[in-house]
Amino acid sequence: ARGAGGGERRAAPVEVELGVGFRAVTAGLSHTCALAASGEAYCWGANSRGQLGDGGGSSRGRPSPVAGGRSYSRLAAGWDHTCALTSGGAAYCWGANDSGQAGASGGSAPSPVPVPGEGGYSEIAAGATHSCALTREGVAYCWGDNRFGQLGDDASTGTSQPSRVLTSERFVQIAAGAAHSCGVTADGRAFCWGRNQFGQLGNGNTTSASSPVAVAGALRFSSIGATGSHTCGRTDTGATYCWGYNVEGQLGDGTRANQSSPVRAASP
Repeated sequence: ARGAGGGERRAAPVEVELGVGFRAVTAGLSHTCALAASGEAYCWGANSRGQLGDGGGSSRGRPSPVAGGRSYSRLAAGWDHTCALTSGGAAYCWGANDSGQAGASGGSAPSPVPVPGEGGYSEIAAGATHSCALTREGVAYCWGDNRFGQLGDDASTGTSQPSRVLTSERFVQIAAGAAHSCGVTADGRAFCWGRNQFGQLGNGNTTSASSPVAVAGALRFSSIGATGSHTCGRTDTGATYCWGYNVEGQLGDGTRANQSSPVRAASP
């Protein structure tokens, strides 16, 4: 509701005050960012960690342009940081960086900083304290916190430098949750890695994995999303399946039991 110009909660949608149309929108823990048709990025909401990218630290009740005047093609909001891709495949991040999730060498980044490395990315995702991206060839890289193996490089040491995910698989989509990551291949197979306390990797157990493991079952996914400690995917037939933490019923299967393998969300 901050986009309405106030800090009060709203029980119904309110129009974001800017005067231009957005073609993409992404929401973090307490901030929101969007891309205008021109590719210019705007953010609003909490800004104590610099997650709005406008060079300051004050919260905004209306969209504020991200510093630098760059044109972006992709945008991803993490919990307290944000990442984006230019049309040329260069990655930039801003906001919280205590674990290197913004790709910088320590401290918060209130303005966009270039993620080190060769770039050439086509997709990007931001989690709680880590980020991931895909090259145009489908090779996955992640950076930031790695205590649970969420970078997928078969290690537990965090880094602000993009680290290649150890797999021969090539992905067309990537997603990042609180401390896990997932990817979908061109033929619809899903793989996840990182923390698995609640079954959010979907491989039938609750053991964390520092490199990709296959999601259980013979499902083929067209898209996947990860947030907090659960994961959901949409199959090529249009069905939705979820797995992981379910205490608030976020898996949509009519129960509140955690699931370590995909369960189908009930139809409305």
